[in-house]
Amino acid sequence: AADDEFVHATVTWWLRTLGLDGHADRLPAELSARMRRRIALGAAMAGGRPLIVLDDVDLGLDAPTAARAVEAIRTAQR
Repeated sequence: AADDEFVHATVTWWLRTLGLDGHADRLPAELSARMRRRIALGAAMAGGRPLIVLDDVDLGLDAPTAARAVEAIRTAQR
């Protein structure tokens, strides 16, 4: 139960941070390519792995979303 709450909180935080909180119930085919890219980033970061290699993390993102994504990655590193 505690693990489920942690997973839900983590996923919710990444969705909100990447501007996708209103799309949690949508299938990948219903999302734009940019939205799928943000989902992939959030999924990679939410996994809690000790090392993640990111290349061109802001590619294809508008400036405000890219800034939020980079800041979220910095926050998650701490």
